[in-house]
Amino acid sequence: MPPNTLRQLQDAFRKAAGKLSPGPSNPASAQTVRAWLVLSPILAERRWLEAAESAIANLRPAAIPNEDVADWVLNCCRAWVLHASGPSRRVAEELMRRLPVNTRTIPARLAYWRISGDHADYEQALSVIPDTSSASLSSLIEPMEAAAALWSAHQATARPDFADAARALLSTTEPGQIPLSFWPLAADVQDWGPPSVAPDVDQWEQTPPPPALVIPAAAALALPTLELWIDWWVERELREGIVAEAATYPYAGLRLRFRRLSQRDQVRFTPVLDGDARETLLDAAIIGAHLDQVLEEVDLSPLKRAPRRGMSRTGKR
Repeated sequence: MPPNTLRQLQDAFRKAAGKLSPGPSNPASAQTVRAWLVLSPILAERRWLEAAESAIANLRPAAIPNEDVADWVLNCCRAWVLHASGPSRRVAEELMRRLPVNTRTIPARLAYWRISGDHADYEQALSVIPDTSSASLSSLIEPMEAAAALWSAHQATARPDFADAARALLSTTEPGQIPLSFWPLAADVQDWGPPSVAPDVDQWEQTPPPPALVIPAAAALALPTLELWIDWWVERELREGIVAEAATYPYAGLRLRFRRLSQRDQVRFTPVLDGDARETLLDAAIIGAHLDQVLEEVDLSPLKRAPRRGMSRTGKR
């Protein structure tokens, strides 16, 4: 019988979580803090968020290497979404003073715009978007970073040309050639499921990747996908706080999708959990609570503990 890739991803997630407990053996690198912020809502244990916030609070923004500033801005934004009264917003503001305006930093700049509402960051990010023509895309030196920039711009604007360009950059690359840190992006852009990465995950038993990289990658593929369809008419609504709340919802299986309404109407949200469309939400002010309710039925236990011998391995994901 061929290996069950979903089961392998769940096992890898649990093993990686067991190796990432906060403490002296796990210095708070940007990758480790990202993993802690993924673990916190899945395992429902505050120690992960507390460790991440402690690491963020103790940062010396001026001492962070230039190449790590964008990753730390993203971590601050993720932490703020989980705990808006923590230190993350203050540290993010300090880090933003050092963030260059270039393609690589577009996801971080747009993430900060989501939590701050600072339209200048939105405009700066879009001012350095890569040219989406085929000839220009083929000449990019860092296609993964360009794909991340284009996809984050698509999620901020709903522009299909940004989405098409991101897909084009990723479509010619096999999963095994995509760095593990970009798997969550590729899963979203390319609609990956566990079978998409089966040959690569098969190798993890013999050559385990770093736990801090496994957590975001495995979570994005092992959790049931939550497609959130945003139907819109007025472009301005895509820049409002209600859409920001939906776009930053802390679920590793979230995949934003956009549809332009056929006539003028208010923005609306339709969650689709593992292919099952749920009630369309017109009262967008409660989008977070609505998604909480939709996800109540998701069984997270395979990511928390191994199935007992003799237990059924089927059932809801």
